[in-house]
Amino acid sequence: MARVLYLGEGNNTATALSLALSRFPGTELHLRTPAGYGLPTDYLDRAGELAAGNGASVTERHDLAHLPDQVDVVYTTRWQTTGTSKPDPNWREVFAPFQVDAALMARYPAAVFMHDLPAHRGEEVTADVLDGPSSIAFWQAGHKLHSAMAVLDRVVPARSGRAGRPGVSVAAPVAGQVTAAGVPRRRSRVHRGRPACGRPRPRAAARRRSPARPCVRNPPTPGPPP
Repeated sequence: MARVLYLGEGNNTATALSLALSRFPGTELHLRTPAGYGLPTDYLDRAGELAAGNGASVTERHDLAHLPDQVDVVYTTRWQTTGTSKPDPNWREVFAPFQVDAALMARYPAAVFMHDLPAHRGEEVTADVLDGPSSIAFWQAGHKLHSAMAVLDRVVPARSGRAGRPGVSVAAPVAGQVTAAGVPRRRSRVHRGRPACGRPRPRAAARRRSPARPCVRNPPTPGPPP
């Protein structure tokens, strides 16, 4: 059983939490959103149906009255999605009471703080909470890599190349390309002044004194004695 308190805009993060957590028996999701910025009605109704069928609970209020006595997680996200704007020029004043600060976290000393990042310190969360001992936001961000890899594993069609699992591209890497996870591929180990096996070339003086030994990556296995 998990008890989650979410504060902030009823955006896609809040919607995803409501649709996901309502599927687990005994789970409680307490949504606290500013008036006019709550979850879309159809999604909230759907979450309520799922919660009723699974023995969970999803509730939404537009104030901070009657906060739950105990929670395991305090969750928030950006008040303003990147590249968007709100029509009300005074929207920050409406959102200000929903900031996660040290006083709120002190109500729940056993709770952890979560944020799907990037965060705006001083807006939806104070710096001392985001960087404090209760925060697992940066561990949470690390799991996004594995989530993205799982999605790519599912949806990316197979391409010609080496044999692999269905739906996974296994084409040979090319130096300078960028992988699906956004990480530049490492260049070949063959660099100037270095042979393909990775051993450094001997200096000129050493080469004059003794013949160069062949570069063998996988020496043959000796056979049985005669």
